[in-house]
Amino acid sequence: MLDGAKQPVEVTLLRVVDPAPPQSESTKAEPTGRLVALEWRITNLGAETLDASPSADVKVHDAQGKAYDYSIGGQAFGTPFPATAQLAPGESRTGLVTYEVPLNAKLVKIQHRGGFDQPPVQWPLP
Repeated sequence: MLDGAKQPVEVTLLRVVDPAPPQSESTKAEPTGRLVALEWRITNLGAETLDASPSADVKVHDAQGKAYDYSIGGQAFGTPFPATAQLAPGESRTGLVTYEVPLNAKLVKIQHRGGFDQPPVQWPLP
């Protein structure tokens, strides 16, 4: 999510939208799936520019242990988080990252893979 960030950064999962409405007819889920959107806010608390990419290192996991990457074709309604965002010191960015999962998948957690000296981070889902 934070391109090996070695400076202070605040990452906040603001909300999970499940199911998420598509941005348009062309960005809806396949008939056997649904869109799930995660809204993130990333704030650069450091003194240098930060490259942030929440879609790159975050997966959603279902109760069966299957992990899902962000959707390339599906896009939920709302402001997407850019694939990569450069944040100046003190700057924040908010946006959605969309995932496409099977209709019957019971999502149980969100996991960031961690960084160089950072362990994986998990957010449980109800």
